[in-house]
Amino acid sequence: MSENQAPGGHQHDQVTLSTRLEEQDRYLLRDLHQIRRVLQALIEKRSLVTVHLAPRNRMLPSALVTLSEDGRSVFIDGSRDPEVNRAMALANHITCVSMLNRVPIQFRLTALERVDLDGMVTFRATLPDSLLYLQRRQFHRLRVPVADSVWCAVPMPTPLGEVIVNELRILDISIGGCLVALPRDCQDFRVASEFDSTLHLPDTQPIALRLLVRNRFDPPPLDATQTTRAGCEFQELPSGAENLVQRYIFKIDRRRKARERGEA
Repeated sequence: MSENQAPGGHQHDQVTLSTRLEEQDRYLLRDLHQIRRVLQALIEKRSLVTVHLAPRNRMLPSALVTLSEDGRSVFIDGSRDPEVNRAMALANHITCVSMLNRVPIQFRLTALERVDLDGMVTFRATLPDSLLYLQRRQFHRLRVPVADSVWCAVPMPTPLGEVIVNELRILDISIGGCLVALPRDCQDFRVASEFDSTLHLPDTQPIALRLLVRNRFDPPPLDATQTTRAGCEFQELPSGAENLVQRYIFKIDRRRKARERGEA
């Protein structure tokens, strides 16, 4: 041990690494439906994918091309450089890094097989077993005041096979998602489920989007004072919708700060 190394330093490094891995594990998607959804979004948005070749530790730009018809494989773009294509074909695996709606994404592809697709050099790989999707509620969150209520209209099936539209009150909101209040007997809002929805903001036309349920909070059965809540991520926002949500947040924030200063 060097004079400047603190006792137990190696153990501290191991604890730090373990904590970092546990933190990362919270954002790993392992459900194949969710993984397909993220990959398809990268394809539709033509997102840049940075490929890290192993074991050569070489980086090159690429993009996902398509998913196979059976949804079990993904095709990634090759290169105009034959040497790069040879390196990809020989790689033990490639690590792909990209960004989707400002959310960092990382996944690994193995056993790449070169395939000529519509005259393009591509590589086919089995869908990854997991995908790192670093979605965090890093955006400013606004607790929605009752006087300026916001809600989501969500069609949901009933036990009788009918569909009713539930108007779910939003408790807090950001440009990335919201926290909604649920009826205590609502069983449909399960983690990882998705719902077509319409977001209703004051003085704004309804916004059609999808809600992806990220977490759910159920109060104890005998506690009638607590509300069942679900944290949801906004999906498939139409153009300009983020600006409308941000404008609402700024307006309510300005009004609240004015009241605190005694100006309202």
